[in-house]
Amino acid sequence: VYRWRPGSDALELLPWSKPFRTTQGLALSPDEKTLYLNDWSDGVWAVNLATGERRKLEAPPAVWLGGLDGLTPVPGGFVAVQIGVKPDRLVRLHLDRSGTKITSVDVLERNRADYAEPVQGGADGKDFLYVANSQLNLVDGATGTFPVDRARKTVLLRLPVK
Repeated sequence: VYRWRPGSDALELLPWSKPFRTTQGLALSPDEKTLYLNDWSDGVWAVNLATGERRKLEAPPAVWLGGLDGLTPVPGGFVAVQIGVKPDRLVRLHLDRSGTKITSVDVLERNRADYAEPVQGGADGKDFLYVANSQLNLVDGATGTFPVDRARKTVLLRLPVK
């Protein structure tokens, strides 16, 4: 993970002792002292930006938070697309007041007919907007080519997340 400080013309590698496996989303805490990351393989982590200390956020029992794509801050937590499970879904993660524990997870949408590899989005203050059909499943993993003749129009979805 790199940081770009205002006024600098160079990226700075954040000096963490051990890399993450597959980060898929980043979000800052409101005070910008903690960087939250979701790791595709095992859930959400918090990194203290001053010390580099990292810790995995505890989640409720029987809740698996792998397969998250994106990590969008919303009041009291985050919204993320979860495509590491079937059916694909959109989830809201609620944090405790200290921002150190996920207290609950709500499924906001799942298994929509217009889903075709949904991916991360963003929030505009009251709604979460995301791509329902990224069509990443059409990309040739070996060559990176995309069959334009099989492409469909992009579907953007909006969901209230107040």
